[in-house]
Amino acid sequence: KPVTLVQINVPTLTFNFTYMQDFPIIGPLVGTFEGGIGATINLSLGYDTQGLSDFLASKNPADLLEGFFFNTHDPNNPQNLLPVATLTATVAVGAGIDLGLIKAGVQGGITATINFSWDDLNKDGKVRLDEMKANLLANGGDPLAVFDITGEIDLFLQAYVTIDLFITSFTLMYTFPTITLFKFSVDFTRPSFLGTVSN
Repeated sequence: KPVTLVQINVPTLTFNFTYMQDFPIIGPLVGTFEGGIGATINLSLGYDTQGLSDFLASKNPADLLEGFFFNTHDPNNPQNLLPVATLTATVAVGAGIDLGLIKAGVQGGITATINFSWDDLNKDGKVRLDEMKANLLANGGDPLAVFDITGEIDLFLQAYVTIDLFITSFTLMYTFPTITLFKFSVDFTRPSFLGTVSN
């Protein structure tokens, strides 16, 4: 089994944008709208002795590249799959009461979540360049084919109370159990893959 020589865990990169708008209905009754998008990127990569083993066997310097890999699981918890990227989008509407210093209401909406995880053809927990190449060739060069793409649409309902203390404010929120409306995955052609003799 190849021995990892170098491993780099890139700090998680996150992006979130939320838009919220209140609009009056009648008296203290207001309608609310909220929309948001977010993204999270996780990368864990390294180099192991696979490239050196392949090079010694073939004497082809290009085989040294086979030592580079991307981890498919969380290095800190190998039991957990580590999506390379997660995209989210949320839309919610609601109604509430605005009494100036106190606001309270309920809102419900849907959240879409899409996960992009490395497709590991030989299931060894490491995705190498030749595995990516095999997936690209099997799917007409589609760059998304190097990922397993899954997602789901969830329905949620929240109740909240916001208290304004002039110099600061705080919000109490309760989220009811979410309901998954449906799950989906993107199908790609997955070629047969055999490791090298040294693997």
